[in-house]
Amino acid sequence: MRLNQFRFLVALKKYGTISRAAQQLYISQPSLSAAIKELEEELGFEVVKRTRKGVVFTAQGEQVLEHSQKILQEIEEIQKLSGQTASMLQGTLTIGCVPYVYHSIILDTLMEMKQQYPKLNTRLQEDSSYGLAEKVHQRELDLGIIMMSNLEKESWKAMLQNYQLEYRKLFNDRMYFWVGQAHKLYPQESITMAEALQYPFITYRNVLNNYNRSMLLEYNKSLDIIQLDDRESLYKYLRKSQAITVMPMCTLSQDDYYLNGIVKPLQILDFEWVTQVGMIYRQDEAESIEQKEFTALLLQKIPHEPDA
Repeated sequence: MRLNQFRFLVALKKYGTISRAAQQLYISQPSLSAAIKELEEELGFEVVKRTRKGVVFTAQGEQVLEHSQKILQEIEEIQKLSGQTASMLQGTLTIGCVPYVYHSIILDTLMEMKQQYPKLNTRLQEDSSYGLAEKVHQRELDLGIIMMSNLEKESWKAMLQNYQLEYRKLFNDRMYFWVGQAHKLYPQESITMAEALQYPFITYRNVLNNYNRSMLLEYNKSLDIIQLDDRESLYKYLRKSQAITVMPMCTLSQDDYYLNGIVKPLQILDFEWVTQVGMIYRQDEAESIEQKEFTALLLQKIPHEPDA
């Protein structure tokens, strides 16, 4: 049994349907249904019955629900013993993040959280999505903020299940090719994959995973890939060269490089390349007060979803 399963039962009782409970918990309906089914199989009896109007708890299910509520209440009481209340957090929160949103949404959220809770210790690490999944699994991180493109959904589904990680969607975004003012393509508004990949391609650290790399090489097997290890070098290279890179809009939408026209996004005409930013955490551990507060602040900062 997992603590998240107890939370799911409480949410089902409160909201009445799987769809509404999943929406409030920021998880998918299949994930919630699978967790309840797994609990029922472990218990050996049915906890809830699915009806056209929603879910109804069985007699035994009501008893499980009652115990679940007590367990969650006890956990909250234990957390309060350390003085960790919403008004005075003083624990430690370790978060990993992909570079695409590290310097914008996530860093801003942590800075605001630190201002509100000066006694809170925070650590922020930058890594690829797959590296973050490994670190959350190994308990090196409390949370991971990842990006999952439409090219790798099945791979992520298997990884999340294998590592017993919960996934919470934050927002959708679309990938664009980006060029600097000196680039020949700067006057254009859109471009095809083949046209774009005739130019040197810049990537930042290890964010170009095998799925994306293989897709790019299908368009140009001799693609010149240049890997840079810091953000400013990437922007300087992009600004002064004929190189090109690919990033979601959220990376630069509030950045001076974009706002001042120093770099520019080009829409991809012939390839549907979308991505989703989400949060991962372990299924077998209760969310701490620090995690809940961080999530609440983060949800206030996520951008509106583009048409994707």
